[in-house]
Amino acid sequence: MSDRVPVVAPDLQTGQEPVVLGQWHAEPGDRVFAGDPILELVVPGLAVSVSSPADGVLNEICRQAGVLLSPGEILAWVAADAPEPDDGFEV
Repeated sequence: MSDRVPVVAPDLQTGQEPVVLGQWHAEPGDRVFAGDPILELVVPGLAVSVSSPADGVLNEICRQAGVLLSPGEILAWVAADAPEPDDGFEV
């Protein structure tokens, strides 16, 4: 069984500048890996990549491109891979 891990909008410390979800680089059903950019946020004059928080499958997008965002807002969910069972043997 896999756990769902949220993809959360970071606090970009932009003051009064709006933060917009620019574009998705992954779609629901796509395999994603922790640290790989999966979406882009845009503030005036700057684009910031947001990475997947876990290895797994992007299974739900909660916010679409073009919307204004608040820090901490859940943007998507990743169905994280279950960890490999530890059989007690080292390789």
